[in-house]
Amino acid sequence: MLYTFGSYTLDTRRRELLAADGAVSLRPKVFDLLAYLIGQCDRVVSKQELFDQLWPDVHVGDAALNTCIKAARQAVGDSGHSQAMIRTWHGHGYRFIAPVEERQDERDVRKAAHSPKSEDAPSPDADNLELPDKPSIAVLPFTNMSGDPEQEYFSDGITEDIITELSRFGSIEIVARHSAFVYRDQAIDVKDAGEVLGARYLVQGSLRKAGTRIRLTTQLLDVVTGKQIWAERYDRELEDIFDIQDELVHSVVATLVGRLEADNVKRSLLKRPESLAAYDYYLRALQFDFKMDAESIFEGRRMAEAAVAIAPNFARGHALLAYFSIESAWFEDGDDHAYDDQALEIALKAVELDPDDSMCFAKLGIVHINRHEYDQARYNLEKALSLNPHDFWAWSNYAWYLTIVGEPQQALDRLDRREALEPFSPIWHWKIRARALYGLGRYEEAAAAMEHMASFNYWNHGYLAACYGQLGQADKAREHWAEVVRSVPDAKQTMIAEWEIFKDPADSDHWLQGLQKAKLLE
Repeated sequence: MLYTFGSYTLDTRRRELLAADGAVSLRPKVFDLLAYLIGQCDRVVSKQELFDQLWPDVHVGDAALNTCIKAARQAVGDSGHSQAMIRTWHGHGYRFIAPVEERQDERDVRKAAHSPKSEDAPSPDADNLELPDKPSIAVLPFTNMSGDPEQEYFSDGITEDIITELSRFGSIEIVARHSAFVYRDQAIDVKDAGEVLGARYLVQGSLRKAGTRIRLTTQLLDVVTGKQIWAERYDRELEDIFDIQDELVHSVVATLVGRLEADNVKRSLLKRPESLAAYDYYLRALQFDFKMDAESIFEGRRMAEAAVAIAPNFARGHALLAYFSIESAWFEDGDDHAYDDQALEIALKAVELDPDDSMCFAKLGIVHINRHEYDQARYNLEKALSLNPHDFWAWSNYAWYLTIVGEPQQALDRLDRREALEPFSPIWHWKIRARALYGLGRYEEAAAAMEHMASFNYWNHGYLAACYGQLGQADKAREHWAEVVRSVPDAKQTMIAEWEIFKDPADSDHWLQGLQKAKLLE
């Protein structure tokens, strides 16, 4: 069937979207979504119906659907702002609203008389599954088999470390942690998960930690065939965990990209701490990265301090400690400059200890942002991305930096490009997106983005108060401002300090104007 709308034609038989200047590249799920909405264009399609249609045997969250909707809109020159093609009916679902002309494909009509009976027709096979040509891999969260929920941090940390190691190899496209972790504690269909994540291969595993022993089992699966390519079981002393990780990464790289690059693995692997106890504290600290409440920040700093106390030459321990030191200053009385100087010293120590680790340079970039040293921040964030172009944290930090130095459109473009590669993005991306949209004067979109945050601290309430102030919705602005006032003694000075981080004072004033319009600063 052929559907024509505007300057586009959707060919369901050939699974193509054609524009005036040629074919438009679409992920399989995005094509399926677009085809289904167009086929049902006479009505609103509920979100649940789309979940049932696109992911019949897999439980995925709203993020998966939102990503597909966004990609479908972009493919046909639409956006969430204009909604000229795909309209959101809040609380109900989506509808394709552009005029559509439907016609039979002449090739199908000509072939109909000579077509084999349906029972004789070949069934779809693995060769029809559309996935990237470049080796792309998703490492699904390793299952904690220890019987102790408190050990989740350890299995999660091991998974994240393996993702980090694999992402350092340019010939492999690695799916970010936030997308892969959607499948935590779920029974999955290999082909479905691969298609949703855009991955050609999946790594699955489980981990059992008992006393001083650890058992780690893992397998590498081909998404197209559903077959196991490679599997291994490691029964070791806990202190051998780094050797296990290195062997696992070496085996995956060797299998996917050949021996030549695999020979370089040992030279590229991150420098490990001298002590397993230090590594354990590091994994515990990692849980609190990008959490913005006081309890998480202080606990993260405590864990990072313990890690570097045990292993003074552990670069990543120092990098995390520098970050938590910066964030702690927001919740403690004292000299902010002293905190800044201490964090800078620690961050510089991290890059000195491991000048090949993108995370160390990304955290150093954050420290420079907090010190209003914008040129040094840009250098270190770009250095992080040059060391590891797939580093999701570095991408996010760089987009955040761009909102601070007055480049909101560039920040939005980077978020869009990165999120186009990842079916699921972390929740805190909405805050960066909201800042960029506000900087562009797109206040309604900024407020909608901010409302996606799963939990609100007083900063987020302050941002929303400014958004609604700009929109003339004083009641909503006051509602969110009341939360700021309830949380901190001097709400006005607190938000002024938050927005002083902008390079151009006019950008800081822009946020304060939202509060002023709602008469919240009188």
